[in-house]
Amino acid sequence: MGSVNIKSDLMNSVYSGIVRNGVFRANILPVFVAMVATLFLISYGGLYSVLNLVSSAPFSTEYTTIYPSYVIPSALALVALEFFFFFYLLSLGLEVKRRMETKARMRWKELVVVAALKYPKFLVASVFQLFVFIGGAVLFIIPGFYFGTRIVFFSVLNHGQDFTFMDALKESTETARGSFVKCMLLLVIYFVMAAVLLYISLAFNVSLAIRILLLSIFVPFISLSFLFSSDTLYKIIKAQSTYRRPPFMASILSNPV
Repeated sequence: MGSVNIKSDLMNSVYSGIVRNGVFRANILPVFVAMVATLFLISYGGLYSVLNLVSSAPFSTEYTTIYPSYVIPSALALVALEFFFFFYLLSLGLEVKRRMETKARMRWKELVVVAALKYPKFLVASVFQLFVFIGGAVLFIIPGFYFGTRIVFFSVLNHGQDFTFMDALKESTETARGSFVKCMLLLVIYFVMAAVLLYISLAFNVSLAIRILLLSIFVPFISLSFLFSSDTLYKIIKAQSTYRRPPFMASILSNPV
């Protein structure tokens, strides 16, 4: 029963992140399109133009090696803009997903403001979570998955006002400890999915524009889907915990006075 429960919870969370509350749902699609457009326009239309990509061959990877003095500051500014706006749209997507689940009214002006208010905490938590996972994976693969699993819910818990950073870290660790296998498998599934999509983007001999477009589609897809799946898995685990009998209650009931 335990393995069946793990598979069921895991599949439900993955299905929720990709299909039920996925990027192609009507309410989520505008956020996904905005993320794709942001990455593509800034990465190709902005960065490669700033780096003096040959205008006569827009689908070529040729560029000059001598840059004007404004190029590096401009490129850094574009990267910063891309980074901060990308994570803001992740925050907006998670807010839309949660309102879909509660069947709350979708008022985009309100959603934009609410996502902006939740954005600072969410950004810090997401960057910390990403840093822990990548840092652990760079050292060795196993520590990356171990520490990544323990804080797999850190960013979604910080998307709101209910937790401080330390409370969210403790809550994520304790929740993942009780369901470590399913949390780790969720991380592994999306890691493999990201690796496959990255390979598809880079392995084939296609033009630079097509390659960047593929990456601009795959990165938001993986990011939003993983965020939605981890949010759903956290809710599944917490819902199950409310129906479990506490150990001290079990001992009292099995040994009546």
